[in-house]
Amino acid sequence: MKKNKTYTFFNKSILTGLLSLFIFSNNFAQKYTEYEVKAVFLVNFGKFVELPENNSKNIIFGIYGTDPFGEIFQNTSFKNTLIKGKTFNVKKFNSLDEIKCDILFVSGINKYEMIQLLSRLKNKPVLTVGDNLDEFCEKGGMINFTEKGNRYRFEINNNAALNVNIKISSKLLNLAKIITVNEVKF
Repeated sequence: MKKNKTYTFFNKSILTGLLSLFIFSNNFAQKYTEYEVKAVFLVNFGKFVELPENNSKNIIFGIYGTDPFGEIFQNTSFKNTLIKGKTFNVKKFNSLDEIKCDILFVSGINKYEMIQLLSRLKNKPVLTVGDNLDEFCEKGGMINFTEKGNRYRFEINNNAALNVNIKISSKLLNLAKIITVNEVKF
């Protein structure tokens, strides 16, 4: 019983930390860049998402489009990061044909390229994360960073994730704006 309490407390601690990063103030923004904060979010997304089982010892985090992270993931705090017991590796993809990863961060692409990308990944178990891309979740992306004032938020299309057997924790869903394809039809 004690282990469950510790585990629950640990999850609440992570969630509280994620939430505090989520609604940071201008003072916090001056200490950390936008993409340092987003990098922390991405690692935590991996912890709050259940990906389909595979035999790999690694979780591959892909970047498609522009790479706004630079050397952030080479930082020592990310180098030895484990997500659910698996090593977290970062790989940059330059074409749609190259993409083979578990989590894909998409940044700086046009709407046509975004639609092509989402269409190609539609039936693959890849958690797609957009970087403030218009209609990303409405077109089939799973998580999209958005801005409101000086705060970073995110929206989630849980149906797109469930369609490829990716389960997003209710704790993460509670922090997001939920987007469904039906909203576009409405």
